[in-house]
Amino acid sequence: MENKKTLSILIPLVSVFFGGVLILALTYIGYVALYFFIEANFIKNPQHFQMDKFRSSYMMFMILIYFLIDRSKIHDLFKAAALVSPLSMVLVVVVLRFYDRIPYAYLGIAFVLAGLLAWLILSKKPWYYYLSALITLGVSIAYAWP
Repeated sequence: MENKKTLSILIPLVSVFFGGVLILALTYIGYVALYFFIEANFIKNPQHFQMDKFRSSYMMFMILIYFLIDRSKIHDLFKAAALVSPLSMVLVVVVLRFYDRIPYAYLGIAFVLAGLLAWLILSKKPWYYYLSALITLGVSIAYAWP
């Protein structure tokens, strides 16, 4: 009886953590690959590449993909792991947008996480969605923070 309860917590914990980190790694690899492809083939002067627009466009693309995943009949564990990727892109965009004004970055992160928390509560999502938000917060801050 106790083993089943332990497994019911441990399996989602491990699945969301490692699945989320794997999906996030693939997202960042795709981001860098797309950046290098566009820069090499379409931009004559790399100094003129508008990184903020590219980053924001990629973020919107990831959000769209996640909404398609969320509406599908895929298992909730995969959906929770997939949440790490677009949420990480949103947090990275917020931090890098306000890189020179860190208090605004804090405020932006707080607004994003408050919106996410409201969505998770109103949607009655399982606990491992909250875990994916914590994973994302840690990874994104480590990646984008000055």
